[in-house]
Amino acid sequence: MKQLYLEYLQSGEDWLSSSIVVSQRQSNTSTTGGRTGWLTRNDLLVKYHQNTALVDQLIQAKTAAGQSRAHPEFPHAEDMKQYKVWLEDYEVNEDSNQRLVAVSREAEGTHDGQVQPNQSGDQNSGNNPPPKPPRVPKEKKEKTEDQLARAAIVKVNANLLEITQWNFKLQKANVADLIAQAFVSQMENEGVELRKAKAALEDALANGTDLNMPRVALDAANEQYKSASAQIRKTAVPPKAAKAKAKASAKAKANAGPST
Repeated sequence: MKQLYLEYLQSGEDWLSSSIVVSQRQSNTSTTGGRTGWLTRNDLLVKYHQNTALVDQLIQAKTAAGQSRAHPEFPHAEDMKQYKVWLEDYEVNEDSNQRLVAVSREAEGTHDGQVQPNQSGDQNSGNNPPPKPPRVPKEKKEKTEDQLARAAIVKVNANLLEITQWNFKLQKANVADLIAQAFVSQMENEGVELRKAKAALEDALANGTDLNMPRVALDAANEQYKSASAQIRKTAVPPKAAKAKAKASAKAKANAGPST
């Protein structure tokens, strides 16, 4: 805890909405078992205080159980024959005491008013706030079918308005009359299809019926108009570069003055 407090002071007391959680865990485990070994008759007499009758009875039982063997170093010495016997029981107890310290800080905290200059007056040494956590992008809400339908109607209204302006734009661009008439006629035919699709969707909105099919049909009609009007748009609306070139040429002629 002392170390944590020192770190808090070193950070300019800038832990924002921090929390320290200290937990302590205690446990006790106990392990029991036993140990066996190979002893000779003399070893057994020493272990059992020279009780010959008890040792002979034990040797007889071990021999019958197959728990006897020749001594590894004296295989031919009968008095060195070994017997597998229980040597001791054991029990191991283990106690543990674990202390855990966790420090957390809220990501939405702010550093306004938290950073303090150090005593030397240096504003830029060691007291800069840490970078703010990245903002979580807002989840984009899906538009409802009603919203999509109304957006399609706004778009078709803009397209229908544009159709009424093509004749004027073609004339302003000095397009030949026959070509202009062909373009305008084509766009008016597109307008007929747009109005049909628009009317079907508006009826669905008014009657509260399914909007998906008429809305998809109107979207398709809008896209068809966009594709069909690409050529007339290039003809009637010159690119910005062409406009700039024409403007520069006109300015140059004006600066040159009348020719003599």
